[in-house]
Amino acid sequence: MNLYFRLFLSLLYSARMPRILVHEQAHLWFYIYPFDCDLNGHLTNSKYLAFMDLGRVSFIQQVGLLNTLYQRRCFPVLQSIDMTFIKEIRPGSRLLLKTKLLGLDEKYIYLEQNFLVNDQLHAIARVRGVFIGPKGKLANDELLSLMQDKGNLPILPNSINVWKTYLADKKNETTS
Repeated sequence: MNLYFRLFLSLLYSARMPRILVHEQAHLWFYIYPFDCDLNGHLTNSKYLAFMDLGRVSFIQQVGLLNTLYQRRCFPVLQSIDMTFIKEIRPGSRLLLKTKLLGLDEKYIYLEQNFLVNDQLHAIARVRGVFIGPKGKLANDELLSLMQDKGNLPILPNSINVWKTYLADKKNETTS
């Protein structure tokens, strides 16, 4: 229930924010309550993922794609997440989640999401995913054609290529 309330608030917040170009960062603020925390007294791992969902929806809305994708019944689906925890996030903290596009390849969209408290980086996540609609996967070329203000699309950093190789190796090792 708490997540639906935060989704509603984040959509209201994002709707009031100015549009951003696809290469710019979307910002979303959260206040960390005690019920967001685990027995160790810091933000529980599942909340990071929930906040990331909200951050990606906010990004999609701020680049002007949310209504178009919703009308087409296309929804984001994650394929992989890489998460690095740097510092704990305590209750009472004001969390800034920054979401930005890292780039696209022939199949996936890559985003980075940074968790900051008092301008200090507490966690970094990288995700790759696709948009799925009634006819299956939405091609990235089609996704780009839906964007009104593309700006300069970022070039995938080398670390993403390393990650892609790692994921392919992991899949091959697991299936053999």
